[in-house]
Amino acid sequence: MRRGDCGDAVTFLQERLTVLGFSVSADGQFGPGTERVVKDFQTSRGLTADGIVGAETWAALVEGGIGD
Repeated sequence: MRRGDCGDAVTFLQERLTVLGFSVSADGQFGPGTERVVKDFQTSRGLTADGIVGAETWAALVEGGIGD
């Protein structure tokens, strides 16, 4: 998932980022704001901060908040 994508998966991503403390509007649009927050999240988890939500970023999103 990357900038320009839209839909329910993007909304889920945005909501998950917010739960993990990375505030972003859950509007279902993967725009520059979401890309910036994804990069911040990736940096915080030691991932390559490319703004693209691939397998490693998804795994970190899911595992990052166990117990939340």
